[in-house]
Amino acid sequence: MFKGGEEMLRQSRRDNQPLSVLVFELSDLPELERVFGSRVAKKAVAKMTAKLERMATRKGLALRTGPTIFTVLLPGVGRDSARAGIHAMLGQPCRIEFDAGDDEIVLVPEFIVQTVGDTESLQEVYEGLCSDMKQSPLTEQGRQKYLEREPESHSGPMELQVTKLTAPPGPRQPKPFQAVYSPMPATIPMPMGYR
Repeated sequence: MFKGGEEMLRQSRRDNQPLSVLVFELSDLPELERVFGSRVAKKAVAKMTAKLERMATRKGLALRTGPTIFTVLLPGVGRDSARAGIHAMLGQPCRIEFDAGDDEIVLVPEFIVQTVGDTESLQEVYEGLCSDMKQSPLTEQGRQKYLEREPESHSGPMELQVTKLTAPPGPRQPKPFQAVYSPMPATIPMPMGYR
């Protein structure tokens, strides 16, 4: 990355263009592999890499630079444009979604972006971003907030649950059974006479 990136940086400086460095962390990757196995984890990596390669286009560079770290170099793109590109490619909040058999997997990567300054090296910027990523208290908070806010996007369809309604006192009698969706597991009561 540094060999190809330093050449991009020299060319960007020569053309008076910015070079942005985007660092993503998929912190759920080890847990995903532990729970679903290496095949699903490899599918997640391939999905993430494909999206980042499309974001980088032919001018940039996208690669996996650590067990859970992915990096994109975008020559000619400033910080704000890079952030807009991330949200265009990965949504807002960012997420990677795919099916793994009967399960829908949703990973919420954390990211950080910086445009390389006039006196900085690519290695300094990259190492600084990785350090900031590890120290960020928002990494896990942001992921958890998304998962709490958007539960329907990372859970399978709920089964139809049947529950018995109790009738209020009065002349009108409600129907004895009504189909409702319930997020909590419910037992299905047996009608009288069928026990």
